[in-house]
Amino acid sequence: VGEDAIVGRLGGDRLVVMLPSGPPARPEELAESLRSDMSQLTYLHGERAMPVSVIIGIGRSAGTGESISHLIAAAEYACKRAKELGRNRVEVSHADNAFSVAHRNDALAFASLQNALKANRFRLEVQSIHSLGNEPTVLGHEVLMRMREGDGFVGQIGRAHV
Repeated sequence: VGEDAIVGRLGGDRLVVMLPSGPPARPEELAESLRSDMSQLTYLHGERAMPVSVIIGIGRSAGTGESISHLIAAAEYACKRAKELGRNRVEVSHADNAFSVAHRNDALAFASLQNALKANRFRLEVQSIHSLGNEPTVLGHEVLMRMREGDGFVGQIGRAHV
């Protein structure tokens, strides 16, 4: 991918390649070349040789100073789209694509939840559900999960009635 590229593992089978902007190679051409090379490989599954297929998602910068998190989220959206369209393909998510913006926001929220889980920033709260009649009766309980953010708590993350 070149000397200036940064390659890393996001987790599982998800890898990221950060390319410097500009020439010499367009990301789409490089991605298609990698996909084509990978499709020539096989792996053994028991006694059977299975073809290798890959999904490559490209998060394109609009040149407005997007964070790395935004670009990775856009690339993940492109991967999801490639999977929906039949796998073993390259897809590009452009910054001005309304779907990619929505998915990027979802991916960032998901990343925030993952970080909060790793940092143990969740709290369970239980509250009683009472009848409003003459004789107060506990009808059940509601369990809320809240995520701590800074000095306070973000609204409820989940709710269950028991």
